[in-house]
Amino acid sequence: QAFKEELTVRVDPTVDVSEGDLKTQHQYASDLCFMQSHVNDGLRALDTVLEQLKERKNTILKQPAQFPEEVMEIIENHIKEIQKIQDVLSRPEGVPFWSEGPRLIERLSDLFQSIDSVNKAPTTMQMGYFNELQQKFGEGMGLINKYLGEKAKQVNKIFSENSVPTLLIPEVIKY
Repeated sequence: QAFKEELTVRVDPTVDVSEGDLKTQHQYASDLCFMQSHVNDGLRALDTVLEQLKERKNTILKQPAQFPEEVMEIIENHIKEIQKIQDVLSRPEGVPFWSEGPRLIERLSDLFQSIDSVNKAPTTMQMGYFNELQQKFGEGMGLINKYLGEKAKQVNKIFSENSVPTLLIPEVIKY
């Protein structure tokens, strides 16, 4: 059975907050959630390409005479390039949080939690930090999309010229 009853959702009367402040808080929290989601999509796309490159490397190591040395160099260079991009976006596995600063994904998450955990508009400092992270987000997404949209395709060109199976490259991330 389904029951239907209208209800009214109200702010806790013990909290002194305006509707405008709650809307501002919601907008910032939504934007941060959006950015986190897109960075995670980008990280998954880079992981996909990285795993394929490692697979090609292992295959070539088993048959080195069949492939030119430049192919292995290109694979190694692209593995390093992807790892460098990933290092900007998230802390590498196994690296303790105290040994290096937080990366973009952690910074987005921390700001989201601090804004979303109270019933008030973000502070001036939080809004300034948000603007800084928004710029870093654009830069990070630019790195991801440049790799997926250009550099990975260059690898495929070299692979196809040298009879190496090409990579399945995820689409660039639209944001």
